Amino acid sequence: MKYLQFWLFCCLIFTIQVNAQDKVVSRKQFFTDTAMVVVTLQTDLKKLQTKRKNPSFQPGRIIWHNADSTGDVAGDIKVRLRGNFRRENCGIASLMVEFRDSTNQSRLSNLKNLKLVAPCFRGYENEQLVIKEFLVYKIYNELTDKSFRVRLMQVTFEDVNDKMKPYTQYAFVIEPIDDLAKRNDCIEEDEKQVLTEQTNRAHTTLVNIFQYMIGNTDFGIPVYHNIKLIVPANAPTAAPYVIPYDFDYSGLVNAPYAVPHESTGLISVTERKYMGFPRTWEEIQATVALFKAQKEDILKIVSTHPLLGDTAKKEMEGFLEEFYNFLNSDNRVKGEFINRARTQ
Repeated sequence: MKYLQFWLFCCLIFTIQVNAQDKVVSRKQFFTDTAMVVVTLQTDLKKLQTKRKNPSFQPGRIIWHNADSTGDVAGDIKVRLRGNFRRENCGIASLMVEFRDSTNQSRLSNLKNLKLVAPCFRGYENEQLVIKEFLVYKIYNELTDKSFRVRLMQVTFEDVNDKMKPYTQYAFVIEPIDDLAKRNDCIEEDEKQVLTEQTNRAHTTLVNIFQYMIGNTDFGIPVYHNIKLIVPANAPTAAPYVIPYDFDYSGLVNAPYAVPHESTGLISVTERKYMGFPRTWEEIQATVALFKAQKEDILKIVSTHPLLGDTAKKEMEGFLEEFYNFLNSDNRVKGEFINRARTQ
């Protein structure tokens, strides 16, 4: 009898292990989990760096640790450089990673295509910039569910031809727009011409004040520059919601390569400029109240993150406190968001 019980126990453990090994990584769960994922990405790094003007997918392999608590996952992938400035000026700073193989049987296949953001160059200071941008996304998550979720990673890049030494960097991946839209009962708007004031008024007010908070002017709604649009799935003709992304040109990140566009009249990205159209005082008050209500949680995101160095932490906290001090003056808020708001 004892032998039978022992045999049944062994069978149960074996079944659990097999099921865990066969478990497909859930994309939805992946962007809900918060633990950092450790990854090894193997590809022809030299070829990846030289195909900047016309990047195309090339084969690679990824070893993915602790994904959704299912243990190590290894699979074939395809990668290419992405982004405009980063593709032309950085090392391997921003990638599109395709997890689907020809059979779609990989445990990673549900992840489909993910944008991966890594430092522009190697070194601690460049890694800090990526951590700061990652935290900007997390801050925006506190203000609205209509925002991209992100997942922190530690990526070791390995050249399959051994022409480059392996190196490790912190990075993050961004939730696909389809997933963001779906969890908000929306669909992505096709890229038809949409003027700023044709978008959802209350949400666009939130977006513009958020961009002011982080000191970001590097976006444009009518030209789809660093924004996506989503609309309610049951009302596709409704005014779309603006979803911002790419915050490395913001003052809160303060990357050394970031400069404001000459049209803004700003000298530095650490100067703030409101990019929104005028709103009523009641509309502004309602949106400002949301920012004030989330102040403690927003500052905590910065103050408690273990990978953010003391210097970067002090800079980010100071920049945010400056914004909140500004919010305490009704006259300054009216002057910036109403009197000096854009008119065209």
